[in-house]
Amino acid sequence: MTNRQSNIIFYSVISVIIYVIIINNFYPEFFDDFSKSKEELSIKEAMSKGEHNKALTIYQKLVEESVGDGGENSPKTAGMYEAMANLHWLLGNKAEEKNHYLKSLVIILTTQKIPMKLKTIKQQLNQLIEKNEDGEVVDLELLASLKSTLQDKRIASKHKLRHRLAKCERAEKKLKKVKTCLKRLKLLEEAIA
Repeated sequence: MTNRQSNIIFYSVISVIIYVIIINNFYPEFFDDFSKSKEELSIKEAMSKGEHNKALTIYQKLVEESVGDGGENSPKTAGMYEAMANLHWLLGNKAEEKNHYLKSLVIILTTQKIPMKLKTIKQQLNQLIEKNEDGEVVDLELLASLKSTLQDKRIASKHKLRHRLAKCERAEKKLKKVKTCLKRLKLLEEAIA
């Protein structure tokens, strides 16, 4: 391949990328249809034609597939339930609207991460350590939850220190407490394993 040919290919690729970026900035909906499934496109078409019952049946099929695949508590399923509640509202079916909205709300509340205070984490960690010392079975899900929460708190404390978002002494003190809890949790994990 000659130098001229490689330049033509290179600049053609660059220009295509620039066109895609420009189109995406000025008309972001342009590429939405490429990422949607056949069912989602059918729902969009049915909604634009005002065929709400058809859209509901497609949504019901998608929800059943999602539940069958083990995604009954996923945010995507919650979004589908909300869309179904909206469709029932458009059809004037208040009871079904409420039913689907409540299903969506239950999923959102169960998947939402509830922040724990450091004091609560310490208490639960102490309880787990006592259970392990007494020879009782330790709840591994709680242990994993505490670990992820502590890691999130460590990252948040470091961020606050780095960007001076909180008083330095207070943030350093909290970071030290979080690191101590993480060390204790690591020792507990080693003792269990």
